[in-house]
Amino acid sequence: MPRTDRLGWIYPTEDQPNWWEIFAALINQQDADVWASLENGGLVLAGGGEIALDTSTNTLSWTEDLYVLSTLTGGRVTIAAGSVTLNDGNVAYVSVTRPLSSSYTATLSVTSSPLDPTIMGNAVFVALRYDGQLVMRPFQGRRPLIDKTSVKGTEITTGSAAASGGTVSGSIDVGTNDGNIDKLRVTAIGNTVLSTIEFFTDAGLSDLLYRATNKDCYTTPHDDRIAWPLSSWTATLTNDLLYYKITNNGANPSTYTIEMTGEGRL
Repeated sequence: MPRTDRLGWIYPTEDQPNWWEIFAALINQQDADVWASLENGGLVLAGGGEIALDTSTNTLSWTEDLYVLSTLTGGRVTIAAGSVTLNDGNVAYVSVTRPLSSSYTATLSVTSSPLDPTIMGNAVFVALRYDGQLVMRPFQGRRPLIDKTSVKGTEITTGSAAASGGTVSGSIDVGTNDGNIDKLRVTAIGNTVLSTIEFFTDAGLSDLLYRATNKDCYTTPHDDRIAWPLSSWTATLTNDLLYYKITNNGANPSTYTIEMTGEGRL
């Protein structure tokens, strides 16, 4: 039986037995696929917490549940917090039941890009990795993501700061000059509890983005979910570098580790 060139719809030949049944099945398949296309245009992502692509392990992770929301029917698909391996040229998708009119949990799947058109009736695109960059379905309730969703410096050891007011400073390549910091974690290794943490947009350490004064990074790590817009920068970083300065106000030298996550924005 012949099929259409693009979507592989089966259609009857002239004077074929059971012509009407085959034609009716074709119309129903067209209706389903056109609806899927319309519904996909009205689906958005929400949630996810901290979303990061670790290019060293090709791991896409999200710390809180992701939600695929339908603006047409009000349905919701929940993707539990977790991670997948997303190599270059891969697309992550979730299979849904059409119409998406109820709420249920589904699993994020990964396949090579582009998506096979024969599964378009159920597949909903979530994330695509192309040429080392990450592109995601538009979000609801958060800033738009650009190609690098994560601007992170993970476990950056700054070296030892001198006791009693000594400082360490340097820069972190965050991969974009336009974005914001979402979460910061600073850990001190050494017998001191008083540390001042600062971030700047410039090498001269004059354009201050963030400051936390006299924080205990030794007894427990200093964790901070930094509120928008206090941590935002707007196309102001030079060569995608974010500059830090940590001042040790304690009595003994310490070595500091910075872990930072965030996202770029349009």
